Amino acid sequence: MDPASNQKLLRYFQGRRVWLVEPDSRPPRLSPYDPSMLPNPLFAFVRLGTEAIDALRSPEQIKRNILRKVANEHIPPDRLNCDEWNCMFIQVTGIDAPDPTGCFPAGNRAQLVGFDQWFDWLLKQKCRPRQSFARRQIPGRRRGGNTFVLRLLTSL
Repeated sequence: MDPASNQKLLRYFQGRRVWLVEPDSRPPRLSPYDPSMLPNPLFAFVRLGTEAIDALRSPEQIKRNILRKVANEHIPPDRLNCDEWNCMFIQVTGIDAPDPTGCFPAGNRAQLVGFDQWFDWLLKQKCRPRQSFARRQIPGRRRGGNTFVLRLLTSL
């Protein structure tokens, strides 16, 4: 689940202990869930405006939140490169940013880009396949099974 959906679930089960289940760890882990930590791995990027993902539902809200964060950190909005803008996106949404290829001129990854240029590029990005998760199989599970059985488990 994305961080915004996790927060919604935490509010619904307010007053209960919440646990993080990591079935892909060897050995599998169960630990208290810390909502202040970004998920590891991050929720994979999907197109902005995706209705089912709370953190990505409103591109305008994402835009405002990133610009607010930049202003709070006293960074001029034309003084970041694509990787730095993507880092701001991750910090604001808790969702992995798309691969920045195509955001910057070939061979000049460090080139500074203005916010509007970066955000226009971001709006054009689609889902990014996660090879490391999409193709991985868990022993004893049928092919195509979900590797993340359960992210949050609540208990009384």
